Amino acid sequence: MTTTYTRAQIDQWVAPVALYPDNLLSQVLMASTYPGNVIQAVQWSQDNPSMQGDAAVQAVAGQPWDPSVKSLVAFPTLLALMGENPPWVENLGDAFLAQPHDVMDSVQRLRALASRPAA
Repeated sequence: MTTTYTRAQIDQWVAPVALYPDNLLSQVLMASTYPGNVIQAVQWSQDNPSMQGDAAVQAVAGQPWDPSVKSLVAFPTLLALMGENPPWVENLGDAFLAQPHDVMDSVQRLRALASRPAA
């Protein structure tokens, strides 16, 4: 049985990351499809608080994680956000795998809302 997610559900899961630059957003979306790897990367980042940027990415090169997850160790604050709510990461990944076009539509819709002038 395939689950179909509603627009409201997808918007809720996409909202925390919708305004990230496209290249980072694509890594977050791909990484979210590997929630177990994300948990391991979060733990690694917590265990290595002085590591960030390219040095962190090089330090995890030997890890068996998906490349998208490895790329996120460069951003410890982002990983911390992902580590705070593993079910959110899993939901985002499931939605991205099941309905990638709807996820990207949500990104564009949320970006358009954010760019509107305040009333």
